Amino acid sequence: MDRPDADLDMCVKSIRDRFKVIPLVLQLPVKNNKGSMVGLIDLITMEQIIWTGNQGCDVQARKLTPEDETIYEKALCARGVLSEQLADCSESIADVIINEGNNQLIPAAQMKEALRQAILDMNHVPVVCGSSYKNIGVQKLMDAIVDILPSPCDRPALAMYQHFADSLCARAFKVVHDKHKGAVTFFRIYSGSFKKGQKLYNIHLDQSEQISRLLLAEADDYKEVSELQCGNMAAVTGLKNTMCGDLVCSSEKAYKSARKSFAKASKASDEQLNELFNARTRIPDPVFFCSIEPPSQSAQVALDEALSQLQREDPSLRIDVSPDTGQTILGGMGELHLEIIRDRILTEYKVDADLGPLQIAYKETIMSPAKANHEHKIKIGTQEHRVQLTLSVLPIVNDSKSYPLVSLDTNPEYSENTALIYPRRLQCIKAGVDSALVSGPKLSCPVVGVRVLVHHLEVGRHTSDPVISSCTTQCIYKALKAAGIILLEPYMYLEIIADAQYVHSILGDLSRRRAEIKSVEDRGLSKVVNAEAPLAELLGYCQTVRTLSSGRSHFSMEFKCYKEVSNQHEAQAVRNITGFDP
Repeated sequence: MDRPDADLDMCVKSIRDRFKVIPLVLQLPVKNNKGSMVGLIDLITMEQIIWTGNQGCDVQARKLTPEDETIYEKALCARGVLSEQLADCSESIADVIINEGNNQLIPAAQMKEALRQAILDMNHVPVVCGSSYKNIGVQKLMDAIVDILPSPCDRPALAMYQHFADSLCARAFKVVHDKHKGAVTFFRIYSGSFKKGQKLYNIHLDQSEQISRLLLAEADDYKEVSELQCGNMAAVTGLKNTMCGDLVCSSEKAYKSARKSFAKASKASDEQLNELFNARTRIPDPVFFCSIEPPSQSAQVALDEALSQLQREDPSLRIDVSPDTGQTILGGMGELHLEIIRDRILTEYKVDADLGPLQIAYKETIMSPAKANHEHKIKIGTQEHRVQLTLSVLPIVNDSKSYPLVSLDTNPEYSENTALIYPRRLQCIKAGVDSALVSGPKLSCPVVGVRVLVHHLEVGRHTSDPVISSCTTQCIYKALKAAGIILLEPYMYLEIIADAQYVHSILGDLSRRRAEIKSVEDRGLSKVVNAEAPLAELLGYCQTVRTLSSGRSHFSMEFKCYKEVSNQHEAQAVRNITGFDP
C-alpha cells in the first residue's frame, strides 16, 4: 500500500470478483499529505498505529476517540460493515448488534473468535494492509496469523492420511541446496513423527532413503532436533532423490497397510489409489524452450550438476536432451524464468552458460476422429513376433470432463476380443500411445486433446512386450495423419497498469500483436488493460510496454490456454519451430 496509486477498495473488489469469496477488511491505511502510507487503523481494536523512524522501527498506537472526527467516523463505518459480515455467520455477533444496535460494543476478543470461525468455513478471507518494504503493518500481519488463521488442529486430517494412524506420513513441499548442509528437503507432517537418523520410504520412487540431520527451520536459521511431531514442518538433510510433492512414510509395510485400509474404506480402484498415493505436485507444461551449453567441454559436468540441483528446487524447470542434436534443452514458464535460471547458474555455480534463442512451446491436436489398422511383424533371432492392432483416435471436445487416455471398445462387434486384453498388454498399449503422442506427425510437437479407443488386438505366441508398444506407436501415427493435424499455440492473459495518457499507444500496440482486449478499467489515477494474446507475439514485450509508457507502467502475464493457429499465421509458426519456410 506504499504506492501512490494503491487503492484498498479496488483491491477488495478485485479479490471479490476474481476469487468469488467474501473479503473481510480488518484494517484501513493511514496516509500522510504526500499520499505515502505511514500507518493503519485496526478495526477490531479501533486503534490507530503509526510507524516512524528508520524502516518503521518506532511504533505508536492509540485508541481512536470521537475527537478524531473524520478518521473516527470512517473507522466506525468500516467496523460496522465488518460486523454485519460477521453477523451472517456468527450468532453471538448478530445478538450484540440486534440487542445493542452499536457495533462499538462488540468486544475485540469476540470479533476475533467470529473471524476465526468465518475463515474456517472457507467462505471469507481476511484482508490486512501494509508495506513490507517500509516495515509497516508487518507486526499486525503476524499477529493476525496467530489470532485468526486456522491451525492444523482446527481441521481433521485428510481421509488418506488418517489411514496411516500413528505411523509417519509426510509430503515434501520444498527443496533448497545449502553450501554447507547440501540438499535440505522440507516436509509437512500429516501423521506420526520424524526422528533423527530415521529411514523414509518414498512412495513415488518406491525406494528408501535415510535422514542425516533433522532440523527445525526458524526463518533463515536451522535448529537441530531429535524429533518433530505431526503438524510441524520438518527440514531434513541426507535425501538424494526426494523431490517436491513426494509422499513419504516410515516403511513400505506401513504404506501397503494404509493403502489397503483406505481402499477398503473408500472402495477406490487401483488406478485411483495410484493417483492419490503416487501423485506429485501438478506442474503446468512449459511455454518456452531454449538450448543451454557450457562455455567449454570441461564445464559440462558442473553445468549438469547445477541443472540437476535447480530442477529439484524448481519442478517447473524442464530439462531434456534433444535426440537429434544432443543439446540440453530447458523448458520454462517464461522469459524471466529462464533468465533467472541462467543467472543462478552463473552466480551460484560459477558456470557462464550460453542460452540459445527462445522457442515457443507449440502443440498439436486432431481435427476429427480417425481409425487405423496396423500389422507389425519382426523376426528377432529365430523367433517371429507378430502384432495386429486396430484403434481410433478421438478428439476431446469437453475439456472439463476427464477421459482415460486409452480405453477398450465395449461395443458388441469388438467386445469379445477386447475383453481378452489383460492388464499387462493394456500397459504395453498405453506405453506405445505415450511414445507416439510425445512427437506429432506435423512438426514433432506434443499431441494433446486426444484419447484412444482400442477395437481389436491380435498377438502372436512368444511376442515380446516392446513389439506390442512399437506396433501401437506406428498405428497411432497412421491414425493421427488420417485425422488431420491442427497446430496449437499458447495464449497469455495480460494485465497492464499505466497512466491514462499512455493507454492509447498500448492498445494500438496490442492490436498489432493479435491481442483480444477484454477490458479497460479505472484504478485510481491509472488505467488497467486486461487482454489475451498469443505468446509468439509477446517476446520482449516487457521492454516494449516500458518504452510505450516511459517506464510508468506495471505489466504481468500468465498462461491462459492453447488455441488453434490460424492458417495465415501457421507459416510463421513453422518458421519459428523449424527455422525454414514451409
